[in-house]
Amino acid sequence: MMLFKNTGFGSTVKNLKIENATLIDIGATSRYHAILAGVNYGTIQNVHVNGQITGAGSAGMLVAGNIGTIRESSASGTIISNNGSNEAVGGLVGLISTLPPEIEYIESPKIINSYSTVNVSSTAGATGVKCGGLVGGDSSFDPDRADGFASIENSYAVGSVNCSLS
Repeated sequence: MMLFKNTGFGSTVKNLKIENATLIDIGATSRYHAILAGVNYGTIQNVHVNGQITGAGSAGMLVAGNIGTIRESSASGTIISNNGSNEAVGGLVGLISTLPPEIEYIESPKIINSYSTVNVSSTAGATGVKCGGLVGGDSSFDPDRADGFASIENSYAVGSVNCSLS
């Protein structure tokens, strides 16, 4: 369904362009939906994706979840999500997160010099909706770490965002 299920710790995906990709999840067979990867644990640099995603669960045109670093990357297209409970939908990234304190990692999640022109539409259940033009949600705060926050630098979104409860 995605190019990569996940990108690994210490991995780098760079200088890649994916155009006119279509991802349709009939029956919610996966919780994560993205053109490049379900979850990014490494570095994504100079990667540009364009397409359409239709389904349920967390979704981002580039990655559904980001725990790593995204630099100089972009996404365009359309995401239509029948979002489930506690899921997030964003134009570039669905959800930014950190790892549990018992798992070592080098730095907090980052999005740098990146953008989204994705049109996002999401309908959620009774627990609420988490959606946005660049990032759908951020659960990265960790008071046990000095660098316990994600950072977004010099990045933006210009697509439409339509989020509602079902």
